[in-house]
Amino acid sequence: MKKTLTILALITLATQSFSQNKTLYRKDFESGYINKKYTKAQIAQDIEFMLAVTKKAHVNFYHSFTEIQLKNKVDSILNSLPDSSTIFSASLAISKIEALFNEGHLGLVSNSATEQSFQKSTHKFPYYLHSVTDSTLIIYRDLSSASKLMANDTIISINDTPAKTFINNFKQYLGGMNTWRLEKIANSFSYLMFASDALPPYKILVKRDGKLFEHITDGLIRMPSTKAPDNSAAVKEVKKEEKQTNLNYQLSIKDNNIGYINFLRMHNYKSFKDSIKTTFQDLAAKNVESLIIDLRDNGGGDSRLGEHLLSYITNKPFRLEASKKTKISSHWKRRLRLLNNPWFIKLFSYSIPGGYSSTSKMKVRKRKIAEPFFKGRVVFLIGSGTFSAANILANGIKDFKLAPLIGESTAEPSNVYSDMLDFMLPNTKLVARSSMAYYIRANGDPTDFNGIAPDYLIKPNGEDVKRRRDAVLNFAKQYLKEKR
Repeated sequence: MKKTLTILALITLATQSFSQNKTLYRKDFESGYINKKYTKAQIAQDIEFMLAVTKKAHVNFYHSFTEIQLKNKVDSILNSLPDSSTIFSASLAISKIEALFNEGHLGLVSNSATEQSFQKSTHKFPYYLHSVTDSTLIIYRDLSSASKLMANDTIISINDTPAKTFINNFKQYLGGMNTWRLEKIANSFSYLMFASDALPPYKILVKRDGKLFEHITDGLIRMPSTKAPDNSAAVKEVKKEEKQTNLNYQLSIKDNNIGYINFLRMHNYKSFKDSIKTTFQDLAAKNVESLIIDLRDNGGGDSRLGEHLLSYITNKPFRLEASKKTKISSHWKRRLRLLNNPWFIKLFSYSIPGGYSSTSKMKVRKRKIAEPFFKGRVVFLIGSGTFSAANILANGIKDFKLAPLIGESTAEPSNVYSDMLDFMLPNTKLVARSSMAYYIRANGDPTDFNGIAPDYLIKPNGEDVKRRRDAVLNFAKQYLKEKR
């Protein structure tokens, strides 16, 4: 796991992107919403609504459970609820249902109000995690006022409860591969503790260099943000990182005249086409001979950005997926109307009956080369944070040998459910999700449910974490230097 520009994962959820104008059935939050309590019947109604919408919208509703298994699980979760629940207790209960689909895009149901409540809260779990194993939490940065813990310190227990217990509990709110759930827990641990009402003070049992010690912390009194008054070194670093997270990518020139594109997300296709052209013009003007493109913190977005990027670095024929099956439902059509794209609305409203599935098969083909075309060596960096459209990009690169992949395996299968429908639940106003499409990996193999493996496996060790060395990037630079 790369830990540079992901500090906002502590205060926002990576899974949900609450663009309210794209959320179906949206209602405004009433006054006092965050303190409202919900009856078991209201939560049951929301679960029923969520499953009804998902059953219509999802391309393969029963791919992870049977009808009986689903009913039994829903009954069990509802029976375990008290007579009234907070919005956070309700969100965790509903998250358990959504996580049953076992898809990386689903789980940890939330909304903008619950996230804002977390951001404004006065007490939080104060440690920014480098990674999570099945039984331990590995520290990257201590944001508490005491700032006693160091990078690579390992949390063994919290308030005498083993870290493994927290991890196993949080896994049930998340879908996807185990490696992806651990990635999500690492990114969202502070929020999960808050939502679970596991508030400070915290008695932490820590392992450092083979020795155990205890530390008590009152938690992070105020989550750092670009407006935070705290001027400590840790917070200053956080502020700098936060300001950079809204960019699609960042360009820098490393030693030995190696270009480095930190490709963080895949949004705003039109503006990306303009900016990436300028970037490659800049690389050409500086006579950059080699290029590293980093996908390790890229959570995806619009896959067209990845395809357009490839037009600057390869003239080989390729495809990013072999086929895509999409469920055309009434909910899907309603979402198209929100997007206000007349061409799509006309096409799918009239040419395909509602409720049917449409399968698109992609051809292996050459793309038009973009100018200025980069003729030097290119490598891509991948890891457990390479997700969704970025994972699809890594898959196409891997299957068609477009460039070497360096790092660790991604945490999402190459055959994957995707294309999200976000919709608001009527009582709790939480935003649930459904996958509307299923992608077959670029080489056409429908049986491979592993992540995308790198060509060169590089795993940071404890010393790398402690010294905040980027072992993957360092290997890539040395690799390109030796290949000249």
